[in-house]
Amino acid sequence: MRRIEIITLVSIATLFLSNVAVMGIGGIQESTFPIDIGQPPSDPPEVHLIERWVDIGIDVSQESINPSDFRTGQYAFTGEQLYYTVLVRDMNGADDIIGAEFAIQEDGMNGEGWSGQALCNEILDPETYCDTCFTNWCDKLTNLQFNADTDKVFDCILTVEAGWLGDGKAKVRAYDINMNEGETPFETWTVNPELSVTVVSSDGEGLTFSGPQEGKAYLVDEDCVRDQLDLDPLTRDCAFYAYGGQQLTGEECEVSFTKNKLLIKNNAQKVNMWAFIAGSNFYDNDPNHVAMCPNTNQLDINQFEYRAMSGSWDSGWRVMPEYNQNIVCSGPSIWDTCRGGCRIPTGMPPLDILTPGNQIEVQLKVVWPKTCIGTFDNGSITAIVRAV
Repeated sequence: MRRIEIITLVSIATLFLSNVAVMGIGGIQESTFPIDIGQPPSDPPEVHLIERWVDIGIDVSQESINPSDFRTGQYAFTGEQLYYTVLVRDMNGADDIIGAEFAIQEDGMNGEGWSGQALCNEILDPETYCDTCFTNWCDKLTNLQFNADTDKVFDCILTVEAGWLGDGKAKVRAYDINMNEGETPFETWTVNPELSVTVVSSDGEGLTFSGPQEGKAYLVDEDCVRDQLDLDPLTRDCAFYAYGGQQLTGEECEVSFTKNKLLIKNNAQKVNMWAFIAGSNFYDNDPNHVAMCPNTNQLDINQFEYRAMSGSWDSGWRVMPEYNQNIVCSGPSIWDTCRGGCRIPTGMPPLDILTPGNQIEVQLKVVWPKTCIGTFDNGSITAIVRAV
């Protein structure tokens, strides 16, 4: 029995050390050889995107460039935040995952230039989180089935800093206990891109109106005055004050049209924009004149109308709103306003976005009250342009 045990030991040693001869003279010689087989193989974690968005809303800053949380391009400005939610999978087990970070590096700088990082927060109840919008939405967005044995979910928030400028490569990295690294494919984000807009007339001169002529005016009373409309800039519906259904018959009034147009052009390379238009009341600036229109020396801005056009879009004639710098910009809707101004050309998001290199052309009209005396040359028409 003992001889069989010895032969078995020798056979095992020969299996592991096939090039080592085991010899004995007049008995059995045993030797022990240390064998280091290392740790089990450890693959790096995989990082899968669940969702991403840009937080550009008023909750980021009361001076946010766009309070609508609506962004149509791959760019962001100082104070805005990039949100990524990711699923990290490690086939060695979820406990092998020690953390994740959101990083951005200036493109083409090979480790130099500006950069930024932010640690991600682990979602401690991922099963509940993944059912918040619809059942198993993490699975449906990643095309993976969440597995608590191998997976963790992280929220990552990166705030754009003032010193970042130009293109940057952004990605989420995850680490295991051996510091093996997995990451999402990088995305290129342009941060703090240049905004460039020109507002000029079509002939390079100031806006010039034709003389009064007989015409049709809508949304006015029998004296061609607009004073019964809800034109409060906080509550008015820009889309409502367009002709084509609100008032089927108009009044015979004298009207004047601009001989030239206002051109609003987006000269930026990457940034999409929204344009708004508004104006102030007009006054006769000559102290030697006596003005009255119709009951005071003021020509109300609501007596003006605008018609904005760009490509296939044509707003038709709409009542000019009053500018007010203290009114914040609202979100994207058909009653969208900014500092009192209405979005042009049509106010129909997202179809009226002013893309780089394109322009909006605006013609103006005045509906003259039947009693109106004076030369009203002290007032303004304001174009407001904001990044989308």
